[in-house]
Amino acid sequence: MFLVIPTAFEELYLSGRFDYWGVPYHSLSDAERTRLYETRQAEVLWWDGIEWEYSPDDVKSFAGDGQLSPGLHPFAGTGHGDIYCWYPRW
Repeated sequence: MFLVIPTAFEELYLSGRFDYWGVPYHSLSDAERTRLYETRQAEVLWWDGIEWEYSPDDVKSFAGDGQLSPGLHPFAGTGHGDIYCWYPRW
């Protein structure tokens, strides 16, 4: 089955709206994160607790991991084990 994901997801990803910091989080000091937060909070889809860790290509190519039910395609997570998925059959 060929997966078609929402165009809006692809456009948001390509425009950098899922990239909170622009660099790896742990490479920044607390002061740098505070400064970046002030500027990036209006530029990024800032959903508290959500990690936008999947690119559109990652979502499309996901073939299962032995943990998620077949047919689920993850697109974000919480970092605490919760995963947000699309289920295209619905």
